[in-house]
Amino acid sequence: MRITEILSKPVVSLINSKTEGIVKSVVFDKNFKKAKWLILFDNNEHLEEKALNILNIYSLGENAIIIKDELCVGLEASCVKTDEKPLPINNSVYTSRGKFLGVVSDMVVDEKFNIQTLILTDNSELELSKILASGEDAVIVLDPTDTVNINSLKRKKTKPNFNALKAAEASNETVVILNPEDLKEETPPPPEEEAKTKLPNKTPQTSVANYNFLIGRKLDRNIYSQNKELIGRKSQKITQEIINKAKLHCKLREIIKYSK
Repeated sequence: MRITEILSKPVVSLINSKTEGIVKSVVFDKNFKKAKWLILFDNNEHLEEKALNILNIYSLGENAIIIKDELCVGLEASCVKTDEKPLPINNSVYTSRGKFLGVVSDMVVDEKFNIQTLILTDNSELELSKILASGEDAVIVLDPTDTVNINSLKRKKTKPNFNALKAAEASNETVVILNPEDLKEETPPPPEEEAKTKLPNKTPQTSVANYNFLIGRKLDRNIYSQNKELIGRKSQKITQEIINKAKLHCKLREIIKYSK
């Protein structure tokens, strides 16, 4: 199954008989082994986007994704973790030696959403075993001449050695603490400050949407603005200019819904 076959499909709840949203993107686990979340939007562009855990899918059909009820869907900001990986479509692919291989155009996953291969714009495929890392705008694969271990390049977190600290204090030795904030005891705030900290934080969270996956897809119908200005013509390939114009006229939902 290709990931692009899932994008733009409606998600419908079985019990509520209601469309909970349309699939906009996919988020993968932090190890980039399998898909974990489907990111959804609805008809109101100003509402926060939702997330559906892959495990909550009841059935995946040709034209829609079925879930049991609306409780299977939560807000993206409260579900998706910062270390989980975004959909790499339109990401540049480089080897560990800096050679450019192409751009990701699609992905193949199995029935349990485990990643099988990445497909590039020239229709070549990259197996999961060759991928070292995937991030916001790039994918790194192992160069045939390289034997790098990605884990050996990651910075390791250091923790203060409390046993050494206690031993030094007992012998009256001078101790240099590299991370004093880790050992600082918290002092309780004044009552008025404590009351402030207990107030709920009502600051809305915003997320930056990436609509680059639309580039190259074809429109199924003409898309017009509220003033009947033509944004995109039927069978026309979507470009960045069309996306920018759709954003200006709040027509991104229609661009995603009526393109493939």
